[in-house]
Amino acid sequence: MRFAAWVFLAGFAVACTAQAQAHPAKTCIPDVTSSVMRLDIVTKDLPYNATRVFVCEEKLADGTVVKGKRTFLEWRDSQGRVRRESRDTSFEGHELYNVQVVDPVEHVLWQWDVGKDSPHQAIKTNYKMRNEYTQFPLTHQFGDYAQAQGPRFKDVRLRSKWVNGVYAAGDRITQICLPGENGNNTKHPVAITDETWLSIDLGLIVQSLQNTADGRSLVEDLFDIDRSEPGPSLFKPPAGYQILVSPKTIGDLGLHQVKLKPKKPGKGAIILISPHGTPLVKH
Repeated sequence: MRFAAWVFLAGFAVACTAQAQAHPAKTCIPDVTSSVMRLDIVTKDLPYNATRVFVCEEKLADGTVVKGKRTFLEWRDSQGRVRRESRDTSFEGHELYNVQVVDPVEHVLWQWDVGKDSPHQAIKTNYKMRNEYTQFPLTHQFGDYAQAQGPRFKDVRLRSKWVNGVYAAGDRITQICLPGENGNNTKHPVAITDETWLSIDLGLIVQSLQNTADGRSLVEDLFDIDRSEPGPSLFKPPAGYQILVSPKTIGDLGLHQVKLKPKKPGKGAIILISPHGTPLVKH
């Protein structure tokens, strides 16, 4: 569990939480939670593109060590639009890459698949936040970590250093978890650590190192960071894609269902269904 929260003097906080998740035997599924896709924080004038890699490792009860890895491509433009792309693992045997876009200019969320098996359809969802904060470029005197609370916590600020090609400020939080707490299934206390490195220039976590109470290690890295401005076409569905519009403006998080049904052999078609089972309007 990640306990660190960056507190900015600009008057907002970016909470970067991650919970240990249940996972099937003989596999290790990394938590891919990222603050990059938050709707209430709009980061302007800090464009970049990079590769974010999540790796986990766990030693099972029989002594077997299992590993897992997820890789994401990320883009952010000067207006705060964010695109995140990764291999779509929902449909085995199909070459699909899932794309998610947060557009704070038009307050729209986009989702579509690319690849040779793509159904060439995109889901558009409008959103509205009651509280929306804008983050502009910061200096190295931007703020501090929230202090850990309680006698079983230890919070240490680390000396700034270069991490993955950028200058980063670090913090390490250690917690002693009692039996039955935060996944500690032993009969004795277990120490867990959460070390986070944040680029002040980009307002991004560039590395995170965690050891959890259930015996897993989780590593997150941002590699190949390029500070150039991404092209505007990256934040819109490809030309020719059918647009499926969600009936809800999220904010109350009223969920709809997204189902994939075969249109013809080897292909898929996204069918968007409302909470009442009514097909949505297609454009």
